[in-house]
Amino acid sequence: GGVREERRHVLEEQVIALLGGVERGAAPRIGDVVRIVRILGADPMRLEGRAGEVVGFAPDARALTVRFVGDGVAFGEDGLLITIPSGDVCVIDAARPLGEGKVMFPASLSGLERKFVHGLAERHGLPSQSFGAGPSRYITVYRPAASSHRSAIVGDWPEHGVIGTAVDAAAIS
Repeated sequence: GGVREERRHVLEEQVIALLGGVERGAAPRIGDVVRIVRILGADPMRLEGRAGEVVGFAPDARALTVRFVGDGVAFGEDGLLITIPSGDVCVIDAARPLGEGKVMFPASLSGLERKFVHGLAERHGLPSQSFGAGPSRYITVYRPAASSHRSAIVGDWPEHGVIGTAVDAAAIS
């Protein structure tokens, strides 16, 4: 019985990401450090995979302006400002204080896995709630606004499925 160790690890990574403001689908805010996850078309400046700080938003908030630090070579001494669609970046270091956030775990979690996630949320001081019934039952963990939790994630963890744009049921199935 119980939850397999590798499954426990993946579920815990999702809760830790929420604590740090770097959960999948986290909306970038000014001051956040983001990584470019997709460049459509040519990428002559090799921006894909680079990290920069969000310094502004387009009026419709569908695009943001990111500043890349100058390295004296690729971006000169002053760095580079680029406007990019919000969906083409992921938050890797959230500015404090954190806003509200949530992670909705898929209905594919077993009852024991949902119980494990409830326990994780409680240990980290985060509210959680299950919704639905039977095979459509799922759990959501919430981060209240102005959370003072510090990020436990300092690198990028794409190989573990933490960074991305949507909760991937396959990553935790």
